[in-house]
Amino acid sequence: MIAYFNDVLSAGKLSHAYIIEGEGEGKGEFIRRLAARLAPHFEDKIISSGAVDIHEFSPQEKKKSIGVDVVRQIKDITMLRPTELDFTFVIIHNADAMTTAAQNAALKILEEPQAGTYFFLLCNSATALLPTVRSRAVTLRAEGSTELTISDPEKVREMLKLISPRKSSELLVFLLKLPRDREGIDAILRDFVIAARDVIAATNGGNLHFFPTPSEAIAAGAGAEVPRLIYACECANATRVALGKNINVQGAKLNLHIKLLK
Repeated sequence: MIAYFNDVLSAGKLSHAYIIEGEGEGKGEFIRRLAARLAPHFEDKIISSGAVDIHEFSPQEKKKSIGVDVVRQIKDITMLRPTELDFTFVIIHNADAMTTAAQNAALKILEEPQAGTYFFLLCNSATALLPTVRSRAVTLRAEGSTELTISDPEKVREMLKLISPRKSSELLVFLLKLPRDREGIDAILRDFVIAARDVIAATNGGNLHFFPTPSEAIAAGAGAEVPRLIYACECANATRVALGKNINVQGAKLNLHIKLLK
């Protein structure tokens, strides 16, 4: 599941609705960390459940189920624009406790969500949900660790400044100093792609997911032209694929350096 979301974030293709099934705790925290990757400047607030655009629902005290009244609240929330983030997350804990009526009421919301609104239905087993609900969401199973690897934002910013062929020697030193573990370097390359796309988006008014403001994104791009940024993203993603195929980590770094010499 972690690898799936790493790839989805890098590609900027987060689906509007997910069902995440699996025993145990940690699924909610995982989704909050996912939100933090989309808005790293609000990371502390999101992780501590203090972000106003991250809405969480669960069976009310003394109730064992989630009824239609909760779905009505969710509908009202999704009709509003986010307050401080560029997106809205709706997290439903114990979604398998939703009544049949509540699930049916949720169908319209899941089918036609507002742009920038994402739903996460967390449950022990997706089979407890209606087939019509399951058909409107991507179902994933949480197994093992649900800790989403967080990279170092400063290293991501530094890499952005070094993608010019004129800085090849500095880039090589930088790459060789990156973590030797696959998860660590993969996280940095993943966030580099997100940051580079922010730089591109900042020039045409697009949404940002790494930098807090367009001016900061443009400044971090250090004057890199759009074709160069796109090529660097392609190289970074190709390196991540190679790392997934168990290529030697140091070899992957050297190959990335060679590609970025062009």
